[in-house]
Amino acid sequence: MSNEEADQTYLDALHQCILPSDVRHLVNGYSQYSNRQLRLVNTYDRIWKIASSIARPLFSCVKLQYDSFVGSSSSTEAVKLKLRSGALALVSVRGLLPYMSGDCQAELASLVQYDFQHESRLEDKYEILNAKMLILAGFEDCLVLFDAKERDKIDEKLAQYDKEIQSNLQAGEARHKVDDYEKLIRPGSEDMRQQVEKTVTDVRSWILPTADKAKNLGDDAWYNEVVIKVSDVSQKICQDLEPRSTAELAYFVTRLASTIEECYKNETRINAEMLHPYCPSHFQ
Repeated sequence: MSNEEADQTYLDALHQCILPSDVRHLVNGYSQYSNRQLRLVNTYDRIWKIASSIARPLFSCVKLQYDSFVGSSSSTEAVKLKLRSGALALVSVRGLLPYMSGDCQAELASLVQYDFQHESRLEDKYEILNAKMLILAGFEDCLVLFDAKERDKIDEKLAQYDKEIQSNLQAGEARHKVDDYEKLIRPGSEDMRQQVEKTVTDVRSWILPTADKAKNLGDDAWYNEVVIKVSDVSQKICQDLEPRSTAELAYFVTRLASTIEECYKNETRINAEMLHPYCPSHFQ
């Protein structure tokens, strides 16, 4: 297949892709048939690796929040808030879901299916039900973003949540939704907000490095440096593992997710424009 034929086939497929995971698969296949060194291949790889490094500290934080609830001997307001903030933080990672690596998606799927019941007491039932309502509301409309092998398991778990919630709601009681609690996902101070926004700006430059950094694109040390930077900020935010810190970490992830989506769309557009001379019909 000639370069021009590969370009045409690639662009035809690109315009039919909806999910970033499909595009990534397409890019990997395209690189086998064309000797054009498109920066898109490297950039997508960076996006997947950085997105996963952003998500994992949040997963660790959520699991600690959940475990502290299950293991608690008293149902205090602070413990209840930990469970609620943990569920909200998990939902906040939806924006990163299309850009996660497969193993990172599997980790998220495991937390979505977290089993509270095996150690929980009867008096904790309402708080557990509330967390399940938030998880159901957060993930029921984005199942298609999960890998197929995880999707069926999550779908089954969410259906179980739906049935359980329906049978336990009081007469006239409405289901709790993510929107009801979104105000909790915010920085605790203006200083923290500024720190988060600075890091968001830094992440954009890490994903889309300037020309003088281009030589580092294939360097594992460069990836490791990005992971360390992102993890340092995440760990600083959630070091005390308080509900407020979990909310701040969720805000951090939400802002980074929008930046990663922006970079992904921008790189896809630039890549298509680079092939414009060979496939002009797509741009008329």
